[in-house]
Amino acid sequence: FSAAEYQHGSELWCTNGTLMGTFMVKDILANGTTGGSNPYGFTEINGMFIFAATDTIGRELWISDGTTNGTHLLKDIYQGGGHANPADFTKLGSKVIFTARDGSNHTELWVTDGTAGGTQLLKDIRPGSSTSYPSYLTAYNGNVIFVADNGSNGTELWSTDGTANGTQMLVDIVPGPYSSDPVGFTEMGGKLYFYAKTSQHGSELWVTDGTIAGTKMVKDIYPGYKSGM
Repeated sequence: FSAAEYQHGSELWCTNGTLMGTFMVKDILANGTTGGSNPYGFTEINGMFIFAATDTIGRELWISDGTTNGTHLLKDIYQGGGHANPADFTKLGSKVIFTARDGSNHTELWVTDGTAGGTQLLKDIRPGSSTSYPSYLTAYNGNVIFVADNGSNGTELWSTDGTANGTQMLVDIVPGPYSSDPVGFTEMGGKLYFYAKTSQHGSELWVTDGTIAGTKMVKDIYPGYKSGM
């Protein structure tokens, strides 16, 4: 877990539930009282855990086995002192899907298997100088459902199986460059519920089973163009 005290700032700590077994694992950013490394997003992967932390080269992807020597930078994604800002860690089998940016791409979808070589850009959804803003990553039925904007279809519903070819827009709910802005994913009864907006119905309750045919509005709660959500 992350904890702060005067001498080290916010750093990585560990506990086994006892006073003697509660200690700082590593002083990642050894800079006294200026804030610490602020570790965040602890996510288990293959018996270890990854997280975001800040040291002298920026905010990057770290990994730890719970020991000082086993806690180290996993990959300097944004090389040259920039911040990769890894976030939204979501488990998918033996991998973790997350968002980050490097020196060539703005914030996009990344994947890691817990090794430096296996940590890479999953897909540049919106090539060029703009970001696709991948967000609301949610593990569902062997995939990760999320929202993104590819620059042509607006902010819509996407899915990934952890491969580049398997990362694609699931449904363009509002066809063309307009956004349906899906949000609020909640799984129930083997399906994923969320709300999305259209000009015809406003923001209403939708559902998906991970397929195009299985993605539809559940009910127009507030009939007409006004929103029921």
